[in-house]
Amino acid sequence: MVKFIRVYAQKLKERSRYMAWNVETITDDISMFKNLTFRLHEVDQAVNIYAFLIYGAVISGFFNTGSVMVSGDESFKAPATTVYIIWIFVNSVGELIILSYYGTSISDKGNEVKRK
Repeated sequence: MVKFIRVYAQKLKERSRYMAWNVETITDDISMFKNLTFRLHEVDQAVNIYAFLIYGAVISGFFNTGSVMVSGDESFKAPATTVYIIWIFVNSVGELIILSYYGTSISDKGNEVKRK
């Protein structure tokens, strides 16, 4: 989606630079912009629930690792458990960063196109 927004923004920049506007191109650009905003809205609606559930899983992973680290039970001190806890923590942080990065990049590109 971000690539599509970039291509559309580049196309608008080139047209405005060369003043290559006429009735057909303006209607095409408006149609393309409507289509783009509709698709962004669809993607946003589809991804919202998944992002919410993944954020819930990430927070559960943080609580899981925190509770195991704080507990003094000997069964949690096995090497396999330590590797498991580290694995959950690293995955949780990675998913949080990736979701935040891609969510922000799509939002930023959408706002950039709206400004132009």
